[in-house]
Parts: sequence; C-alpha cells; structure tokens
Amino acid sequence: MKNFSKIIFVQISTFLISISSYSSFAPNPKTPFFQSEGNLHLIKVGSYNIKKQELFDELTKDFEALKSIEVFGLQEVLIDSSMNSDEEYSLKSITKKYWPFQCLVKVNQESKKIWEGQVVLSRLPLIKCGHFDLEATGTKKRVAQWAVVEFSKDKFMLFVNTDHETNTNLTLGFPDRRKQILSLIDGINSCGETINPKCLNWTKVIVGDFNTSGISITSPISTFNEISKTEDLMRLHKFDRIQPCPDQEATFSSVFGSYELDHIFTHQARITSCRETAYDFLGSDHFPIWFVVKA
Repeated sequence: MKNFSKIIFVQISTFLISISSYSSFAPNPKTPFFQSEGNLHLIKVGSYNIKKQELFDELTKDFEALKSIEVFGLQEVLIDSSMNSDEEYSLKSITKKYWPFQCLVKVNQESKKIWEGQVVLSRLPLIKCGHFDLEATGTKKRVAQWAVVEFSKDKFMLFVNTDHETNTNLTLGFPDRRKQILSLIDGINSCGETINPKCLNWTKVIVGDFNTSGISITSPISTFNEISKTEDLMRLHKFDRIQPCPDQEATFSSVFGSYELDHIFTHQARITSCRETAYDFLGSDHFPIWFVVKA
C-alpha cells in the first residue's frame, strides 16, 4: 500500500510475469535494525519473491541494500540438489554474508536436479525450522515454511514464510483462498504440539506472496475484494495485516498492471510502523517488503 518469547515468520511465493520500475524508494541499509527497548526488541522482518533468481546481478545488489532486515523470507528460490544432501541455491554465498542463519525447503521439482523452494534468512539464531502443506487446487504444491527465531535469551518469535496459489485458473475464487488460509492458520495453531508447548503465546509473523489483490490478475470477475476478505478472515483468527505506508501499496508489477500481492500478518505483536515497499529494486517483478515488529 506497509509477552511471548518467540516469533514465527511465514513466507509466501507467487507467479511472476514481468519487470517494470517505480518511483525511487529505498531503505537505509547501513546498519542492522535490531535494537532493544527495555525488555522489548525492535526487529525488522521482510519478504521478497525473487522470481527464480533470473536476474542474478540485480538481486546481488538488492541483497546488499536490504541487509538491515533481520529476518527475511524468500520465495521462488531455485535449489540445486544434485550434490546429494548438499542443497544449494545460487545466491547462498551472497546472502550468507548478511544472514548467517538459513533454513531451506524444497517444494516443486523444476527439473531432474533443480527444485523451486523457499528460504528463511536470519541474522538472529534459528532454533528450529520446518514446514507444512497448504491446501491447493492447482498443479503446484504450496507450503508454509516456519522458523523459530531466538532474539534474546529464552525469547522467541515464530516466523512463517508462505506461498499461496496464483489465480491463473478462472475457477479459483475466494472459497479456494479460504481453504488455503484456514490450512495456514491450522498449521500455525498446531505449533504447541509440533514445535513447543509455549509457542501459542509467542509473537508470530507471517510473510509471503499471497497472490491476493483487490482484483485478480487474470480473472477480474472471480476475486474482487480478495484483500478485504483475506484480511477479515485472518483477523477472525487474531492475525492482523500490516497496513502499507502511503503510496506503497503495490508489491508486484506486470504487463497487466500493478498489484498488492505480498503481505505481512502478525499475532501478539506490537506494531511500530507501516509496511514499506522498496521500488528501487529490479531483481524481480515483485518488490521487497518489510516492517518493524516490537516483541
């Protein structure tokens, strides 16, 4: 548009079409944002669909400029699993300089050796990582990736990085979206059994490509007001959408127009800022987004 001890980050990825530029806006990358404020901590979290790292040189510059983000979810990452269990992606050597803690999940196989996946990057320790499936009607598998972030001694955040189905199918309307969202919420709410009994009281952050706009990219008649409906459903389950800063609504640009497809939701978090979008970044047809959470 922009006292739970653990934070969960969720990332979502989507399908991409083309690249176009926007008016200039960029973060100040010079210093890490992580700060303490009494017993609370300010943590900058973000999300970026990198379009299968097609524009490698541009993405290299993007990550240099985005290094102040503490916990970062990437979608549409191509993973080379040809080296047995040594799973790598081409940007790992670059991102590792800024985010030494990383979790990776393979999702859809692109070729015999290459998979599409999602990655959580963090400057703060990642205690545990995993993922769960989202209900999907299309041919691609969709997952929510989670990571337990330790930002202070015995203080944690659950970060969820998710990728929701794109609306290339005329039959994919909000009822299908609703199933995906409910499977996302159910997966997170089961964290007391699957991650830690105390995690229901943690701060939770969900980021990603929801492929949810005011109208559909390819099917305007089927998804009017999807953002509003998604926001209402998430709020019903106590997840609030971080509102975009003024004139920073669009997170995706294509030959069809500009749309707000990428979102951040929080649970039990103190909101300190609106959600920002960086339009100076040209490594993808999505733009990186971030905001600051107080936990």
